[in-house]
Amino acid sequence: MFEKLVEFGLSEKEAKVYLALMELGEASVTDIARKARVTRTNTYHLLGALLSYGLVVGEQGDSKTMFMAQKPEKLLNFVREKMHKAANSYREAESLMPEFQSLYRDPEQKTKIRYFDGVEGIMAVYDDTLTAKSKIFSYSTSEDRDSVLPGFFGEYYEKKAKKGIETESFVAQSGLTKEQKELLVGYKISVKSLPERFAISSEINIYDNKVAVVSLKEKTGFIVEGKEVADTFKKMFVLAYERAAQYDKKKE
Repeated sequence: MFEKLVEFGLSEKEAKVYLALMELGEASVTDIARKARVTRTNTYHLLGALLSYGLVVGEQGDSKTMFMAQKPEKLLNFVREKMHKAANSYREAESLMPEFQSLYRDPEQKTKIRYFDGVEGIMAVYDDTLTAKSKIFSYSTSEDRDSVLPGFFGEYYEKKAKKGIETESFVAQSGLTKEQKELLVGYKISVKSLPERFAISSEINIYDNKVAVVSLKEKTGFIVEGKEVADTFKKMFVLAYERAAQYDKKKE
């Protein structure tokens, strides 16, 4: 029984005091401490914890406070609350994974590659870009966006803008109007247009020490994390972006 109470979330001393009080029925701090073989001072603190859990009640007598264990059903409430808090903690930890992963540096591997599959996978790649501490450099595609991730990008752009993340992007799309570009500026996205012959079916995002590549058509993606690789791609992007600006100016 003692081991199970510890598994349920009580400390070892809390479990000793709780079991002692269940057997005694009603008792003073002195009697509980003697039965549980815990010091009297510690017993006061342990009873305070058990009171907060709803497992114990205390009643003031003429000269001292008497304590009683609540009915065993209260233990179910305690365990249920622990499970609820644990589930919330798990969900919060899961939502923070991209941030933890962006901070983590593998001591055994300078360059790290992570692969993602399926719609959920490529959404995870985009979610990782929301951890960017620097401007994002993007080679975008308009192909398959609405069919693979309908309604996703409007919300994604809003999240990115709220985080204050700026993006410089070029896209091969002849139909990108001036109004559309101005709309994207509201999301902190600066776009340059390229001729259709430079169109790509994948999308590349470069940020911090990462390069994220997504293929919407194949529903797959990967993130390469490494300073040397990211710096190389950034320099290639700057070179291409300068040329894209020339194309875009001619188009206007």
